[in-house]
Amino acid sequence: MSSPSLTPIKVGFIGLSKHGWASYALAPSITHSPTLRETFKLKAVSTTSQASAQETAGKWAEVVGHAIEPYHTGDATRTIAKDPNLDMVLVAVNTMRQRSALLPIIEAGKDFFVEWPAGRGLSETLEIADAAKKYGVRTMVCLQGRESFVIRKVKELIKGGAIGKVLSTSIVATFPLEAGFWAPETNQDRKYVLDKENVPMAHQLETLTHILGPFTSVSATGATHYTTSTIVSAPGVPVPGEAPRPSIFPDHFAVTGTLASGALVNIVWRSGMKTVPGRRTLLWEIDGEEGSIRMESFKAMGVFMATFDDPDLYLNGEKVEVEGVEQGVIGRLGNAWMEYAKGPDGNHATIDDAVKLKLLLKTIAKALETGDRVLVDTKAQE
Repeated sequence: MSSPSLTPIKVGFIGLSKHGWASYALAPSITHSPTLRETFKLKAVSTTSQASAQETAGKWAEVVGHAIEPYHTGDATRTIAKDPNLDMVLVAVNTMRQRSALLPIIEAGKDFFVEWPAGRGLSETLEIADAAKKYGVRTMVCLQGRESFVIRKVKELIKGGAIGKVLSTSIVATFPLEAGFWAPETNQDRKYVLDKENVPMAHQLETLTHILGPFTSVSATGATHYTTSTIVSAPGVPVPGEAPRPSIFPDHFAVTGTLASGALVNIVWRSGMKTVPGRRTLLWEIDGEEGSIRMESFKAMGVFMATFDDPDLYLNGEKVEVEGVEQGVIGRLGNAWMEYAKGPDGNHATIDDAVKLKLLLKTIAKALETGDRVLVDTKAQE
């Protein structure tokens, strides 16, 4: 692999507010270490108002040690997309606004980073991918599970033959009620997950296929315990005036499939359960001819399979201590940024990976609807 670029990558940031994921994870992930600060130079921010833009620019200027240009969406003539001093723009906005935020950036010839799901539904993701290809820009999507220190270790163990040929893998994943994703409660900022095209398990499937390779077939069965999902502002706090939304997908379902390697996959996904002592949010086993790997978590976000919290790792029943896990999500994102800095040789998720993932999710949705075993387009996953 090539070394990170010696020329700093000058970045702008849309959606860097006082609170939330962007402020406590995304921005710190490119500023928390000297190497990252030298590799990525935060040069501009764009928020919804002039006052917030100036405040945000001032705050982060103190962190990085140089001036940051403030932009705001109310100024149509002076936008971050037109800034000639930027190489890349990070987009951290609500899913409903991702497409409209990204297209001007792409048309200006700038590379971009965007959070999953990279557009509402498959159609918007395809539109974004087509635009990126047309204008020849590099892309990065926040599917950072593959950059986890634990997941990297698992991939290394399998590649090194620690468990021999992989024969099967099984996952039991539990979305806690308090997380506010799927029924019976959905946080008001995550209503998009109730759209028909947004099948659960995206982060999990991306991590699984990154380690074990693409699917060749899937079948699915579901059970619905909650026919609607209440829109909440916090656990147990309904949003006034928001009617419950129909549950498009079962709150419990099982996916069985085969991989191109011949390995069998069995996944049980469920939501609606409260967090209680002793209840795992993740149990993932990978079994080979010569041994087994187990990952497990009892943390609320453990269900996302190393996207937010690293699971505990066991090889043949013995716990494996993994260096780097203490860095948490910022370290995981930092790994992704350093992969991006390597150029074409870097191992990070792109908009094309997002399209492939949504095509797989669409295939699973079809299997769930029809009850049939459905073949997967393996070329679309390559």
